[in-house]
Amino acid sequence: MELTDGRGTDYVARIEGISKAEARLKLMSSTPSRSEPRVQVSLFQGLPKAGKLETIIQKCTELGVAEIIPFAAKRSVVKLSRSEFASKLPRYSRVAMEAAKQSGRGKSPKVGELTTIEQADFSPYDAVLVPYELERETSIKAALKAAQDGREALGRIAIVIGPEGGFDIAEIDRLKSSGGICLSLGRRILRTETAGMAVLAMVMYELGEME
Repeated sequence: MELTDGRGTDYVARIEGISKAEARLKLMSSTPSRSEPRVQVSLFQGLPKAGKLETIIQKCTELGVAEIIPFAAKRSVVKLSRSEFASKLPRYSRVAMEAAKQSGRGKSPKVGELTTIEQADFSPYDAVLVPYELERETSIKAALKAAQDGREALGRIAIVIGPEGGFDIAEIDRLKSSGGICLSLGRRILRTETAGMAVLAMVMYELGEME
């Protein structure tokens, strides 16, 4: 039988005994989880209305996200303090774990504490992708190609999604100064709960993670 430790390693094991209290297994071999993407994608999600964040966490976990970091934006409809959001974290972590199990993931994505664009650190990322309704030209493919220029591969990518009210221009300026690439998602404006899933799926496809 196959098992995973939830930390990125899969095992082949043999059942050696079963009782009402326990099952005894012998581990035969171990390999890095085949279901985990080679690229680590973090989703920075503008705090959405109640209930939407759970859906975002669930679906993006299925699509292979490594981390979800909610942020309070100037145009967020919902206003929560860090302590108020912290009280919800156990629930969000359970949603991520259940979605990881359902989809056969080798890891459960981390759901981070509430932050802001100003406080977020984008320096570890090879690419910071920012879907923005006022950007008309740059596509996801073009943004990834620009980010990969001179690199053998992209190791870490950040996707930054605004809340229902969209980004404030000061937030866009801050993201650009941190290396963010504004991109277009076409002629239609997607809801905040749709945009992250759509961009994540497109990034995974473009980088060969959907094969």
